[in-house]
Amino acid sequence: LAGTAISSLEEGILPLNQKALRFHKRVAYHDFQGTSQDLSERERLVRDVGTKNYV
Repeated sequence: LAGTAISSLEEGILPLNQKALRFHKRVAYHDFQGTSQDLSERERLVRDVGTKNYV
């Protein structure tokens, strides 16, 4: 639920408190294009995630 709320914000997670700072520079963003059976979506997701721990 929190992820849905944050993904709705244009600015994403803001480093406003210690709990938010846990995610500072650790979140990757991937434009959701609906469910896909196309394996190329996997490559785009891996590219977008990179070295981040959270999507």
